[in-house]
Amino acid sequence: MAAVSAKRLRIRWGRTASHTHLSHLDNIRTIEDAIRRSDIPVMYSRGKHPRMKLSFSPPLPVGFTSETEFFDINLKQDYSSQMINTLRKSMPEGFKVLEAKAVFARTASLSEVINLVVYTLKLDNSIDTVQLQSRICDIMSKDKLIISRKSKSGESDVNIRKSIYKIEYSDCLLTLTLGIGSEGYVRPTEIGRLLFEMDENEVSELKFHRAGMFRQVDENSRIPAIEL
Repeated sequence: MAAVSAKRLRIRWGRTASHTHLSHLDNIRTIEDAIRRSDIPVMYSRGKHPRMKLSFSPPLPVGFTSETEFFDINLKQDYSSQMINTLRKSMPEGFKVLEAKAVFARTASLSEVINLVVYTLKLDNSIDTVQLQSRICDIMSKDKLIISRKSKSGESDVNIRKSIYKIEYSDCLLTLTLGIGSEGYVRPTEIGRLLFEMDENEVSELKFHRAGMFRQVDENSRIPAIEL
């Protein structure tokens, strides 16, 4: 039987605190520059202004670090492990290629299928753990949780409760498991405002870390983004 051709590659990458000021567009440009330096045989779109054939997972908010960002890259030739070695060396300091996997089947874009994200936040020993646990219980006990959310079209009331899967605190680490995507989402900063009674400026200083992205299939099953 002939070997299955693998001309699409899924890459998991992350960024450190030195690059949290970068926007999603900045991240894309940084990765495109690294691909050019690596001489990976990437495919380009046709037309007057050809672009690399890349697709990215949901944008990482400004101010956040991460170990679980993804992009798919379409190749002119079959994938080899040497491509990842050269790409890893071409990434600037603070950007890390963490994992790579050949994608053999045509799949939907990562932004379409990812619907669950895990964030962590390290807290210091001065936190009132009794009060924090009380607020976590209060949030999780509600059927509805209405907040005011600003957007380009104005301000509106949104029920974020259905997008809060889990909030946990242990050993100075807060872990948020939240929904993302077209079916509803909640920002970790919105949870931070509720838990710590902060205003927008204060909550923007919290050092959130994106630790995992998944496809939640049902109540008991989720698929890591690298496997989608």
